Amino acid sequence: MDDNIAVVGSGISGLSFSHYCTLQGFKVSVFEKSSNSGGCIHSYPIGEHRYAELGGHTLTHKYRSVIDIIKHYNKTGEIVQIPSLQFMLDDGRRLLPVASKLNFMELLVSVPKLFKLKKEDKSIRDYYSAGLGKKNYEQLMHHAFQAILCQDPDEFPAALLFRKRKADKSFPKKFTLRQGIVGLLGIIADNPSIDVQVNTPVDAIIRENEEYSLWSSGKKVFTASNLCLSTPSDVSSRLLKPIDPELSEALASLEVRKVETILVKAKSPVESLAKRGLIGLDQPYMSALSFKSGEEHYWVFHFKSNRCSRAEKVEVVARALQVAPAQVEVLKEIAYKLPGLKQSDLQKLEWIKDRLAKLNIFLASNYMEGLAIEDCCQWAFKEASRLNALKNQ
Repeated sequence: MDDNIAVVGSGISGLSFSHYCTLQGFKVSVFEKSSNSGGCIHSYPIGEHRYAELGGHTLTHKYRSVIDIIKHYNKTGEIVQIPSLQFMLDDGRRLLPVASKLNFMELLVSVPKLFKLKKEDKSIRDYYSAGLGKKNYEQLMHHAFQAILCQDPDEFPAALLFRKRKADKSFPKKFTLRQGIVGLLGIIADNPSIDVQVNTPVDAIIRENEEYSLWSSGKKVFTASNLCLSTPSDVSSRLLKPIDPELSEALASLEVRKVETILVKAKSPVESLAKRGLIGLDQPYMSALSFKSGEEHYWVFHFKSNRCSRAEKVEVVARALQVAPAQVEVLKEIAYKLPGLKQSDLQKLEWIKDRLAKLNIFLASNYMEGLAIEDCCQWAFKEASRLNALKNQ
């Protein structure tokens, strides 16, 4: 097997896969449709060494794969510690403490069950309704998990959330990088064995003579012996349809959900909201995170897709932050896709893994083993290891 591979997509999954491939002697060519790497990670500058995160926003001392990558490139000096946010609930009329929606009697009765339950065969709703109480789930935890996942969490597999991880206590409990989390992607992309070609959307892939030809805007741009797709499942499905219709069909059956995110600067925020996060209770937005640079206050709001116009979003933000709409300055709006996995999809994912085992096609993704940045890196490592095993056969 030749030591070259084409990767479509330069989010954390695609670039961490590329990193692991270079450790095994591969040269990697990455093709990105946008003008910069990122995927579901988007860091926006709001001050010197301060970034607001519009996409994935959490790195912790339990993300050992991420930490190993940072150490490999000798970039521990880029680490910036960040504080934890305290969250409040927004019911559309007022802000409430999280504990105000807890039924403590139900919690006392239910929690002992949590230690006996197994996540593997349960959705988030089934697992936490049994372990924390049905009312506690409906009144609070449904909304809290929605804020974490940026989607309706009810049918999401419980096993793909809150995995046990061992902490590296030499790192801060929560941290980012000097260039924001997107700086992690830049660290990897600077690897001389990785060639990232931006503004190159891959429209089609053709398999010919045991190789994969990548086409962009009607032109063949690259040919490789090995192919990795680090794109949303619907995009991967479309690209693989002429190559492997069965795999394409399986990927097409996975739901994809859209998140709309807005970054604002509130000119006169309520001071008590500084260093806070908000969880929407049946609101158009799912969560909001605060960032501060100097004396300026910034907020990132994650909205449910196709619910509000831009003007309506500003109205929602102003009400939540208790300011006039004129005091809300919109700095950035983005939309991105997330996998909307269900408990019933786990069997499909096992079929996809079995199918991939026979192919020199690789999927570096956030839908195979979890949404967290660490989950993406761990799955990327497994796929790169599979590539190396095929090489050595």
